[in-house]
Amino acid sequence: MVRGHDEPRVRGQTGGSDIDALVTCTSDTKCAIEPELFAAVESNFAVFHHEGVRVEPVSIPEHGKGVLLAGLDRGEASHHLLTALGLHDGDVLTHINGASLLSLATIEQLMLDLPTTTAWSLTLRRKAGSTWRAVDFAITRAP
Repeated sequence: MVRGHDEPRVRGQTGGSDIDALVTCTSDTKCAIEPELFAAVESNFAVFHHEGVRVEPVSIPEHGKGVLLAGLDRGEASHHLLTALGLHDGDVLTHINGASLLSLATIEQLMLDLPTTTAWSLTLRRKAGSTWRAVDFAITRAP
């Protein structure tokens, strides 16, 4: 069944996990996240570190600099959460809400704002074969 972009769908692995029930996408690049999931991520943020998820500064020739998302392993909670949002291992995040991720101060401020921010726009580069393509995401906190 092919769904239109206006028809909400739950994204993530099949099987009906808690994460799947808490992330609803109206397109491949626009998702709403239930407040319950935000609370769980905030209180368990160390899971990303324990599961080996890392962000590394990188430079992509002809496309500029960003932060590489790496260490997502299938079967781990961090992988399931980030893929439910449409992010992939190897994506290079370049901006959140228009702010460049090259500054540690910017990243720290984005983390501090997480509990009160209601929407994020993400810009990233994703490798497709031998080329990089730009992808824009919109993530909102569901009411």
